[in-house]
Amino acid sequence: MSKFKAQLICVLVDVQ
Repeated sequence: MSKFKAQLICVLVDVQ
């Protein structure tokens, strides 16, 4: 689950 959250943050940062 931690990996999923990290990936989500990565995508969010990528969008910004």
